[in-house]
Amino acid sequence: MLRTSSVLTATGLSILLLSGCHKGTGVGPEAQGGGLSALFEHNVENADQTFTVNATTGGVISGNDGVQVLFGPGAFRNSAGQVVSGPIEVKLVEALSIGDMIWFNKQTVGNDNGTMRLLRSGGEIRVTASQGQEQLVLGPQGMRVNMPTEQPDPNMGVFLADGMTEENMIWTLADTIAIDTVGTSWTGEVGPTPFYYQFTAPSFNWINCDYFRDYPNTSFLEATTPSSISSDSTMVWMAFPSENAVMNAFDWQPNTFRSSQVIPVGMSVIIVALARDGSDYSSAFTTVTAAPGLSVPLTFQPTTLADLETALEGL
Repeated sequence: MLRTSSVLTATGLSILLLSGCHKGTGVGPEAQGGGLSALFEHNVENADQTFTVNATTGGVISGNDGVQVLFGPGAFRNSAGQVVSGPIEVKLVEALSIGDMIWFNKQTVGNDNGTMRLLRSGGEIRVTASQGQEQLVLGPQGMRVNMPTEQPDPNMGVFLADGMTEENMIWTLADTIAIDTVGTSWTGEVGPTPFYYQFTAPSFNWINCDYFRDYPNTSFLEATTPSSISSDSTMVWMAFPSENAVMNAFDWQPNTFRSSQVIPVGMSVIIVALARDGSDYSSAFTTVTAAPGLSVPLTFQPTTLADLETALEGL
């Protein structure tokens, strides 16, 4: 997870064709600028990569992890719907791995006609644009996105989430958006992977490549924490390496966290937890095979936020 910013001067180009939650919005005691939820929101802001694009001509931005976004001429609008001109500041956050998703607290759970279900993910991104102090929107042509992938999955679709669900992200299928698999980089450079998922996104904010898989057997999974660790200053995630997916867990009973939705039985799960006591942090990483009625005791070790990020990068 590289955390740098860059500037790209645009060139003239045209468009190609849980329900479960923690207590409150600020989990944990007020220390170091807010609760644990505020910590992860801060992680997202720190991950912003900043680019400059010419609104009149359009252009391409390329993220550190290989995501590319193409804007056509006149793609940007102000809040009144008017086409803007001049330099535009575009920001990109890439969350392509389960480590990124946990670091940003962005799960992969989707709304399947009213039922919340785990998604198999091809990666998440957030794109925003502004001019001065004004947040911009996209025109009707949208923006073209390349999401890198090692092994293309023909089942992938495009899911969107609005900005009101950032703490416990719930995704909704944009069933009118077609997704293609291509091997072409718009910048002409060799990409980090041999293929891309390519699609047109209609709006800014969070975007995800995913799809719902059918699992024959499912069950809730629980994780227990020591009585010495306060549940309201702890956050727990369940990560699924084979699905490149993450699900939040919530405070179910005293010192017991439960997966927000049922998960596939027989699948490998990495349970990750972070607890804070004042300015001190401790974490737990436990790998299990999901089974009906399984309750997993977590063992915490002292950590720093830098060490936690390094550990997540290794997942």
